[in-house]
Parts: sequence; C-alpha cells; structure tokens
Amino acid sequence: MAKSGKWVSGDFKICITEARGFLDTAEWCLPKAITSTRMKYPFVVNISFACELFLKAIMIRESDDGTFAFGHDLEKLFQKLNPDTQAKIKEAYETQAKDSLHETKLEQFLENSKHNFENWRYAFAKDGLSTNGSSLLYFSHCLSQYVKTLEEEE
Repeated sequence: MAKSGKWVSGDFKICITEARGFLDTAEWCLPKAITSTRMKYPFVVNISFACELFLKAIMIRESDDGTFAFGHDLEKLFQKLNPDTQAKIKEAYETQAKDSLHETKLEQFLENSKHNFENWRYAFAKDGLSTNGSSLLYFSHCLSQYVKTLEEEE
C-alpha cells in the first residue's frame, strides 16, 4: 500500500462498528429518500460516510501500523487499498451492478461520487448535485461484505 498524504492511527473494530451504524441509518432513510427529497440528503451523507469508514477499516487492517489515509475522497481512499483488495471489491461491485438498470462501472462511480460526503453535507450551498443511489448501495454492501471476510480471519 502506497502511503502518501496524511495517515493517522485507528481502531479496526470501532471503525467497522461506526461504518455499520452509518450504513444502517442510510438504509433506514432509503425508502423515504425514494419519495422525499428531504430524506435524500441524509441517505447520501450517511451511506457515503459508511463507504469511507469501510475503506478506512480495510486500510487499518492492511497496514503494518494500524493507520489509514486521512480525507473523504472515496476514489483516493479506494486507490490506497492493496491491488488485490481493489480487484476483489471491483469484481463484487460489478457482479451486483451488472443486473441493474443503473449499471455504472466502479471507476466511473468512484469518479462521480468521490466527494459525495463533503458535497451533500452542504447541499444547500451547491447547485445541481446528483448521485447514483443504487451504485452507492452496491459499493457499500461490497465493502461491508469484504470487511466481514477480514473479521472472519481474526
């Protein structure tokens, strides 16, 4: 794993507990987000943050010193994972997405969604925000599943 930029120490178990909490909250918002613009904001913020935390948990596990890259950019965080890990997550994501009406390749999804957490927290100050909710769900579930495999290895 290439360590460029700021890295800080973290606890794997706490990080995944937090990630699951944000994912649970996003999934609770989801039915309402489909019909209510008001609930779309907490859905996108929570699921984007869940993805970020899952990525950081994976980094903590992959690092020799329990550290993760600082920041919110999903694309950059994903690129800091080991290449084998990236390939496994990409395969799982694209397997889920291939049967979707909203199929988006992982690279395109990450490019389009890399700043979701930052942008959607302040949506009131931005014009024309959009995101692919289905892809966010697929990505979060793939990350969650991958983290489960790491827990089983303990």
